[in-house]
Amino acid sequence: MMLAMMTPTDRSRGRGKPTPVLLAPDSFKGTFSAPEVRIESELYEASAAGLLGRLQRVGDAVPSVMLIGHNPSMERLALDLANGGPELAELADKYPTGALATLEFDGAWSELEADAARLVGFVKPRNLE
Repeated sequence: MMLAMMTPTDRSRGRGKPTPVLLAPDSFKGTFSAPEVRIESELYEASAAGLLGRLQRVGDAVPSVMLIGHNPSMERLALDLANGGPELAELADKYPTGALATLEFDGAWSELEADAARLVGFVKPRNLE
């Protein structure tokens, strides 16, 4: 089961301007089922460290998480977690509103830390047009 966590604002739920998105799966096998969606108020003003702390509390039975939040925390979290990947320089240059960074890592959520993940995808809204 995939878990989607988001802030309680209208922007995060698709009304108005979209927000940055981070998908941080333990492993991606190319198949998805409907995610469990949790709206969590603590994510709204969380720092990158706060977002990381929340990810570290995800249960080990959850194989992947989509975290939907706001910049600059989302950008900082993605940069803190990624230790490589072909699009890392592009992510470091600019993480625009509505972008999606996909990271993979091995291990338990409680062990997730800086430089523990690899950036395997980065999509900007303009790339979708």
